[in-house]
Amino acid sequence: MAYFGDADVDTMLADWGHSITIGGVTKPCLFDERDEIALEQDGGAGQIMRVAVATIKTSDFPNVANDDACIVDGVSYTVWRRLRQGDGAITELLLRKV
Repeated sequence: MAYFGDADVDTMLADWGHSITIGGVTKPCLFDERDEIALEQDGGAGQIMRVAVATIKTSDFPNVANDDACIVDGVSYTVWRRLRQGDGAITELLLRKV
């Protein structure tokens, strides 16, 4: 498994042209929309929903939490779920539009 250092993540995020602001701090991010499975219970298929996803450098926002307000490219969202990836250098934020 490959692990990212902070410098690797800075390089990865630098060229994508998206930015996220949380708590008055603005940093680069990856931003996309994708399908997620929600409401999966007892082996059922669950419900597919479309979510906005911002991928951030974890150390840029170490205390981000569910329900925190954020702005991505001028659009207001709240953090729905925070998912650290791999070694924890990057975090995916699943977002809900306000």
